[in-house]
Parts: sequence; structure tokens; C-alpha cells
Amino acid sequence: MARWRLGLVPALALMMPLAGCGTMVDGVNQSMVVKTTWAGHPVRGAFCTLTNNRGRWFVRTPGSVVVRQSNSPMAVECTKAGYLANLGAVNSHTRFIAFANPVAGLMVGTLVDMGTGGAYKYPDVVTVTMVNRADLPPQTASR
Repeated sequence: MARWRLGLVPALALMMPLAGCGTMVDGVNQSMVVKTTWAGHPVRGAFCTLTNNRGRWFVRTPGSVVVRQSNSPMAVECTKAGYLANLGAVNSHTRFIAFANPVAGLMVGTLVDMGTGGAYKYPDVVTVTMVNRADLPPQTASR
């Protein structure tokens, strides 16, 4: 039985670099494309602010931005002259790679991925639907 235990130490040492493998493989940042539309047509040049518990990022549509991953929702606010500001939220999901740590017996890796945000991912493309002020009744459009 002592031989079995001696073989376990090198095996664990070889697996240690995999701790936090989601963070190590893909990092803690991701690129997102942000688009804005109105009545099914693209709205170009809207200014969008994306915010989560890890930071704040800015992009003009259509455009891409690199954000920090997190398990918290990403608030997305887009503005453009002639349109009402639109505020929405995008939820992250747990990435498949996050499940590799517990399977490999590396609970430390799971904690690392969860703590850094490497276990989570937002959608690659976010589309925000704008409301054109010209489409609103006069009393609503003046707000």
C-alpha cells in the first residue's frame, strides 16, 4: 500500500498546473460584440456602457470590447441622439471547462476559476433593441 501512496504524490504534482484551468486556458477576459437595432435594422454609432462587478467598458456600435468575466450580470446601457436610452442586462453562464477541475479532483482549481471569473462567460454577441423617439406619442417622446 505504501507504493500506491508514493505514486500518488507525483501524479498530484503533475496535475497541479491544471489548478484553475479555466483561468489558465482562456484567461479572465473575453471579447464581446455589441450591436444595436431598431425595427430589425442596425443602429450604428450608439454609445454603450457595459458594467459588472469587475469593471466598466465602453463601445460604439457595432463594435467589440474586451470585458472581465464574472458570475454577476453585465448591465448594458446604450444611448444615441433620437433614441431612448436602453438599459438591459446580460447573464453569464458557467463554462464547461469549469467542470474539469472537480472531475480531476482539483477543488483548488474550481475556487481559482470562480474567484477570478475564469469559470464564467458572457454571450459572444449582445444585441440591444433601441426605441426611436419618432415612434412615440408626443408626450412620451419629450421625456
